[in-house]
Amino acid sequence: MPPMATMSKKRKREDPEGGPRSDHIKFNLWNNNTAALGPTLILPSALGPTGVDEFSYFFGGGTSVPLDSNACIITGENNKMRYISSNSGTSNQDRDCQYLLCIRDKDTNQMHMCTSSIFPVHHYVKAFEPHGTELSQSTEETRRNARARLGEAFGTKKGQAAIRAAERSRVDISAMVGVSDILQATIGTNTRTLPPSDQTKGLGETRPHIPRFNPNATSPSDVYPLDGMVSDAEFSCISLGLVSLDKLPFRRSAWLNNRVKKKTSEQPIKSEKTSAKLLFYISSMLAFRRVAFKPMEQEDLRGRLVSVPEPIVDSLITRFTEGLRGSTIVHLTPPKEMELIAHLLALCLRVDHYVCDPKVLAADLGMSLSSIQTVFKSLGCMIAVPTVAECLELELPTQKRGDKLAILRVPLKLPILSKTRRL
Repeated sequence: MPPMATMSKKRKREDPEGGPRSDHIKFNLWNNNTAALGPTLILPSALGPTGVDEFSYFFGGGTSVPLDSNACIITGENNKMRYISSNSGTSNQDRDCQYLLCIRDKDTNQMHMCTSSIFPVHHYVKAFEPHGTELSQSTEETRRNARARLGEAFGTKKGQAAIRAAERSRVDISAMVGVSDILQATIGTNTRTLPPSDQTKGLGETRPHIPRFNPNATSPSDVYPLDGMVSDAEFSCISLGLVSLDKLPFRRSAWLNNRVKKKTSEQPIKSEKTSAKLLFYISSMLAFRRVAFKPMEQEDLRGRLVSVPEPIVDSLITRFTEGLRGSTIVHLTPPKEMELIAHLLALCLRVDHYVCDPKVLAADLGMSLSSIQTVFKSLGCMIAVPTVAECLELELPTQKRGDKLAILRVPLKLPILSKTRRL
């Protein structure tokens, strides 16, 4: 029996309206001028957005404006990365090329079409993002304090000293608002007695580490006036009875001991009395330098200098020490020590009639010969062999006439201050 053609028993699907379903697809244009975000194209980076469950979108101008008329941001994240994309607020009509996305609905057999922009996706590592708002909203003051704490903890000694110097030099302007008028009035009152600037032009340049000098002096004795190094109150408290080897505050100086032994005159003249008192004052300066090398209370410092008259101790503390504001602790800092040595050598020049042997003084001060010669040069001395006339005038020993000595001559010629080298 030949096979009989059989008809398919499959039932044809019907339309929802009850009739048979048509194979024709209906196209529907998606209205994207609403707040809802339709299908969107994103362009991932090389590290594609893997492990992202969903993306969120945000409108720059609010959710009540069309998508293509303002900026839109799409974000997504996983455990380690954060993905952010934006269309930069550019509408599809402004682009040369537009993308048309089509989505087919199988139930209604309709194809929904809508235009879309491309959102390039950028990735960010979460571990590199700042935590909290303190770092992102930090001011210049906060950053400066953080750097200072870091430098104090891990910086070098030079860096830590620079941080402390910057803290000391910083001025709180807000604290001076209420007293600025008082300060200006006080400064104006205290500066009325100062000479005008045109009268002080010929007084010489400022050299804070050496005694007050007269650049127009015609004699070595007038270069460094005695009242600029020793006050009248200090000079008057020194009696000739104190100028002996057993009463000197400092006795470990060969230069000092030799000159005290030569003081044999029973009735010295005025110049000899001045030189004898200067020897005691130089001995007091040497004792002060030996004691004040480390920070200590002023009363403790005075207790260690009981053999020095009180006016001299007070003057040395005031001129050659530094202390913290509001504290009674003082310290002979290296710059102040060099200033003390410069004053001491200027007094030695006056005692030795302005010709000194730097080798002996270098041994007494425990310094190198070059350092002592540098201080003498800063005072305007020349390191040279004395002339025959100077040897005869000063009655120098024969064995010293060929040595290089520190000689103060006039007119005074001070070395040019160097901007890179410090005494």
